Amino acid sequence: MFATKVKNFLLNLYPELTRFQRFNQITLMVIPSLTPGLKKVMRWGLPLVTLIFVLLLGTAIGSWLMGLFFPKTITPVPIEFIAPTTTPGYQSPFLSLKRAIEEFNSTLPDPIPPVFDDKISLEPLGE
Repeated sequence: MFATKVKNFLLNLYPELTRFQRFNQITLMVIPSLTPGLKKVMRWGLPLVTLIFVLLLGTAIGSWLMGLFFPKTITPVPIEFIAPTTTPGYQSPFLSLKRAIEEFNSTLPDPIPPVFDDKISLEPLGE
């Protein structure tokens, strides 16, 4: 039954195979010699292996195409070095004030600790 299915399937796909006597001899010899385990592998294993092969091939082609569109290493554009321009120095009457402000020490001195008063209470004052 399996042999006739395979033979009919191949003949439906390729009707010109009927012209070859060798095709009839091969189908008569090969198909009946297949064991049930091998038939099961051909029925389920070949489509599964084909599916995995197509997925792996698609992944390989996709990664190759991604490599075409996106470079592997990104090199930054070189930054131009701009040398600062030198300006002639000038004297200002406020230069001493500027230095005094820049050098001003802004840290505060330590505060004096408060005096301890033991007469303080939290009760309201009596009137």
